[in-house]
Amino acid sequence: MASSSQADAATNQSFDATAAEQRFASLLTDWTKCFHRPDKCDVSRSTAPESPERARLTDALAYYATEQLRTKPNEGTLEWRIESMSASSNDRIRLVVCEYDTRIFFDASMADTELGDIILDATVWTRRVEWVLARSDDTWRLWSRRIERRSPAEKGCNV
Repeated sequence: MASSSQADAATNQSFDATAAEQRFASLLTDWTKCFHRPDKCDVSRSTAPESPERARLTDALAYYATEQLRTKPNEGTLEWRIESMSASSNDRIRLVVCEYDTRIFFDASMADTELGDIILDATVWTRRVEWVLARSDDTWRLWSRRIERRSPAEKGCNV
C-alpha cells in the first residue's frame, strides 16, 4: 500500500493537502488494479475527462487486453511516496512521486491450460513520476503522468 511523506505545499494553497494525498492514494490504487483485469477497468473512475492520462491508460489497457497481459493482486506491489505537492491553479495539483514497482506482468493466454499464466516481465523499477490531478465533478482525478527518471532493480528512494 501507499506510504507518503510530508508534502510541500504551494504558497498559494487552494487545496487541502491531506485530502489530496488521500485521494491520490485511492486513485493510484484504482489505477494499479486496472492492470489486474485490463478489459474490465473503467478508466472514468480515476481519470479526468479529456485528460492525457485517460487516453494513455485506455490505449495501454486495450493493448494489455488484446495481448492477454495482466498483473495479479498478490504478485508484487507498487509502493510510492510523495516527494512534493503543489497547486498550479485551483483545479490542478502537481505531485512528484517516487515509485518502487515490483509488480509482475503475466501472459494469461495459456491460463486455461496446464501451463497457466506465464511470467512475462518481473523487472523491478524505481521511478520518479510527475502526476497531475485535475478537479472534476468536485473531486480530484488523474490528469497526466510523466516519468521523469526510472531505473531497473535499484531502489532509488525511501519507499
